[in-house]
Amino acid sequence: EVSAMLPVGVGVLGRCQARDAGEPAWSHLAGRGDAEVRAVPEGFKAERGYLRCALDLQLDLVFSSKDDRAQALDRAVEAAAKNITGTDFEFLYKVPREEDDGEVAHTSGFFATSLNAFAKGELSDAGAEASALGSVDSPLNLELFAASSTAAPVAPVLKYEPTDGEAKFECETVAVHLDAIVTTLRHSVFDAGAKASVAAKLAAQLGAMKAQILAFPQEKAFKVYQYSPAALSYVVGIAYPDVGSDEMKLFKRRQALHKKLLLPLDRPLIRLSNALTFGEGSNSFARKLTNVHEALGPSGVKGGTQYLVKGTYCYFHYMQDRFDDAGWGCAYRSLQTIISWFVLNNYVNNKVPGHRDIQQTLVNIGDKPATFVGSKQWIGAIEISFILDTLLDISSKVITFNSGAEIPTKAREIAHHFETQGTPIMIGGGVLAYTLLGIDYNESTGECAFLILDPHYTEGEDIKKITGGAWVGWKRLGDNAAAGGDLFVKTAFYNFLCPQRPVTV
Repeated sequence: EVSAMLPVGVGVLGRCQARDAGEPAWSHLAGRGDAEVRAVPEGFKAERGYLRCALDLQLDLVFSSKDDRAQALDRAVEAAAKNITGTDFEFLYKVPREEDDGEVAHTSGFFATSLNAFAKGELSDAGAEASALGSVDSPLNLELFAASSTAAPVAPVLKYEPTDGEAKFECETVAVHLDAIVTTLRHSVFDAGAKASVAAKLAAQLGAMKAQILAFPQEKAFKVYQYSPAALSYVVGIAYPDVGSDEMKLFKRRQALHKKLLLPLDRPLIRLSNALTFGEGSNSFARKLTNVHEALGPSGVKGGTQYLVKGTYCYFHYMQDRFDDAGWGCAYRSLQTIISWFVLNNYVNNKVPGHRDIQQTLVNIGDKPATFVGSKQWIGAIEISFILDTLLDISSKVITFNSGAEIPTKAREIAHHFETQGTPIMIGGGVLAYTLLGIDYNESTGECAFLILDPHYTEGEDIKKITGGAWVGWKRLGDNAAAGGDLFVKTAFYNFLCPQRPVTV
């Protein structure tokens, strides 16, 4: 059930079966390295079921000198791994369910069946939410419980050995958070072999953690994070020291891992902020729609090639967050959409600024007078470039047009931006601002259509209203904007602000 493995290191729960054998057996395939990698067929993530088991440990190190720290770490890791693999564990699941009063309760029990039991409703108390369990984004969470022992209790033993001279010892405690994701066929029963495989995976992660503890001797806490980048067809677990939000401390490690995992070296894919959250933590964009253009049909350009925004963005528009900016805030909303792209694609950790924050920033850099703060004055492409540079350290290029009629003449340049940068473009000109998400362009005929996201929408987050009203849609020269009037005024001057994606990991 498991395909060929890459030599970097492996963490897969699989089953294998000889041609003349009966019931297939569980097996854990473990390899070396600090990143767990599995080469698997396309669609593997969607077709298999996923189980997750986390474990917090403390490694107590005692050594006489810094040179002996590595040996002390080896002893502590070996003892902890032996405890994990040598203990008779049971695995407790906890599944959320919604009560009649809207409160969330949990159904729990020891897992001894298959993921299909949840999907088929065989566990009557699990609730409807359980049917979605076992995906990459929502694995079945399991907790370790040691089985009770029938052996006679043993009192703790303290061993004392005097030392010669004035020998000194150092004591150090390192906190470790293990997080194992294992894959299984949904109909496979979670039996003793499967339990042993999960325990072996946790022990393997602990062994892989040693290299990071030695590489970052000043750090006292380490954690395994899980990643599922679109560029890979598998889930990868990576150990990082706990450095808070300072992603740059891990730059060299990320760079090495990108090379090891054959990931591109020009975009962040395995930062701390890229890690899977499994529904935990807050989402600052939870009440807003993302990637609304994905609900659209074709543009109508015959023989064209689509060049689109790459990654996730959030649709910001008039009247959101109970803030009335109708008639003056369209460029502010376009800026917020652009910043959301950089946040959601993990280039920056900033919060999306509000209108007053944007105005105050322009005052702080000397672009606007103090009276600008709290006003309803418009901003344009140049002001937005100042904001991106000041708050995000993002540079921009500007494509200028003397009239709206000229815009199709630079279709190739616009297509090149989306092909190489993939960031949303802010359109400033005339009296209205828009966000450009892509272009469909036939290089042979010159025919093109522009994918416009219109910030002038004033209603709720309803994708049918947004697409039905053409607040996001394919537009051509001469078409009307969603709010009426020409989209591109032939006599107006235009700036297309093209933010440049940082080349980093």
